[in-house]
Amino acid sequence: MKRIIIERPELQSPLQRATTRGLTFVFWVVWIYLWLPVISLVAWLAGIELFRKYMIDNDGYKILFDDINWYAFIIVFSCIIFIGWARYNLLRFRDKESRKNPFIVELAAYVRHFKIGPQQLKQLQAAKRLAIRHDKRGDITQIDANESVTDLGKYKGE
Repeated sequence: MKRIIIERPELQSPLQRATTRGLTFVFWVVWIYLWLPVISLVAWLAGIELFRKYMIDNDGYKILFDDINWYAFIIVFSCIIFIGWARYNLLRFRDKESRKNPFIVELAAYVRHFKIGPQQLKQLQAAKRLAIRHDKRGDITQIDANESVTDLGKYKGE
């Protein structure tokens, strides 16, 4: 039987944490870099003196128009790559169903994993809303069934 997976970031290795944080930082820098032309344009239109100096007085708009060609090339090139990849996958996986039906977990497996009784599990499965509290190891410490939505707010920030 497959294990029930709950995300536990504290169990990640230092390399995994560093990689995740590094990639997040890199992509934020790229995202901000991509927005710089729009930010410059808005600031220029708002009449900020520094942008006026560089864009108008020093012919910065000519450089901007030269760079627009590169932006257009990168956009078109990216579109070609993405469309090509989609077509490749369409041809590769045409008429092949790779998705499998999810495996059925037996009631006993849930009972063993969550360390609760079968009757309590059936009641919880029938509940419309659950508020489940965990300790630092991920074990269930408290279950409140069928609480109203406003009552769930008391768990925020804890």
